Amino acid sequence: MTPHAYGAGGSVAGSPNLVSFLVLVGVMTTLVIAVVVLGSVMRARARRLGVQAASDWRGAFDALRARDPALTEASLDGHVRSMADILRKAWCGGDMRPARPFVSDGVYSRFQVQLALMALENRRNVMSDTRVLSTAIVAVEDAAPLEVVHVCVTAEARDIEVPCNADEAEVRRRLRLAKVAPYTEIWSLVRRMGALSKPTGFAVGLACPACGAPLAGGEIIRCAYCGGLVCSGEHDWVLAEITQEVEWRPTAPAAPGFDALRTRDPGVAREVIEDRASYVFWKWVQAARQRNTAPLHRCATSRWLAAGAGLGGAQAACDVAVGGAELVGCGVGPDGFEFADVKVYWSTQFVGARTYSSLQAIVRLIRRLGVQSTPSMTALVCQACSAPLSASDSPVCEHCGAALADGAQAWVLDGIGAVGE
Repeated sequence: MTPHAYGAGGSVAGSPNLVSFLVLVGVMTTLVIAVVVLGSVMRARARRLGVQAASDWRGAFDALRARDPALTEASLDGHVRSMADILRKAWCGGDMRPARPFVSDGVYSRFQVQLALMALENRRNVMSDTRVLSTAIVAVEDAAPLEVVHVCVTAEARDIEVPCNADEAEVRRRLRLAKVAPYTEIWSLVRRMGALSKPTGFAVGLACPACGAPLAGGEIIRCAYCGGLVCSGEHDWVLAEITQEVEWRPTAPAAPGFDALRTRDPGVAREVIEDRASYVFWKWVQAARQRNTAPLHRCATSRWLAAGAGLGGAQAACDVAVGGAELVGCGVGPDGFEFADVKVYWSTQFVGARTYSSLQAIVRLIRRLGVQSTPSMTALVCQACSAPLSASDSPVCEHCGAALADGAQAWVLDGIGAVGE
């Protein structure tokens, strides 16, 4: 079964350069777990211009340290280890809100939707004997107005899946039988240029990165004390992607039209566009599985929703994994909107199928011409009144009534085209 897609201006299923992407070949439970755990959905990115790759990252890192003397390999190691501990506990606990202060919209959406889909499929992931063995910087990227550090994380764990209703005795028994297995991932940390490292002992995920005040529980976006956007990357590192080591690439050509987009909007960042595409793609998967467009009401155009939103393409999709999101083109349409096309690599096992399908989709994002970007890894804040947006599906801001899905504030979904094997 191959997903179909319907854009408001016509299907983009025939878009060029859609080629096979082999992810999860021979996938069974162990590999699926490796993909899911700690967000490793194998976001394969042929990385962009400006990256200093593994052999010569030191010079670019020293340039960062010149602006931020407190930044060291040791400080990044501590930051990553703190993130890893919170992510693991949140994932295995079935609630990613404790990790919300330091993950991007795309990462958070992926985790939350993945947990919901696993619950529908009566699956739960549990781990034990987990520890980070080592971290090492592999690349540093000057992606103005953002800066990015890619860190190789090597860890190990006992890792199993159980039915949702499995009792603790059964979980412990199966964990004892599982082997401690190593895994390696590339974590991409993003922050705004000019942000400074936190002092030693800073409570990652528990304290506001802007003012240091304690954060309350729940889906934190804005600090109650200083009003800082906690998960934006404006004040501290945000985890923007986790990639399997074998899938990560340090360089890639610039997307056609991106330089012109940067001329119109100097604050735009490729990382932000790709993260937004990942966020809306997972919302589309969620909507398809629920057979209800409600999850898309806040982030997709009304015209695309009215056309059906292509939900048939993923209604029978189980064990969904996203392998990557890569900006492939930008431009201006004839209707006063500009667009960004992002290629999403994903895989799934459709209901009734014996094997996994490796797929690609072109996610079309649009916004009104003239919108200016802020260097933020979250769009879950109303640009009209600056209020944080709740988890509701309302297409308008609950505080000021501004429309959220008309492209006047942020990139919104206007079409998905997909091909598969």
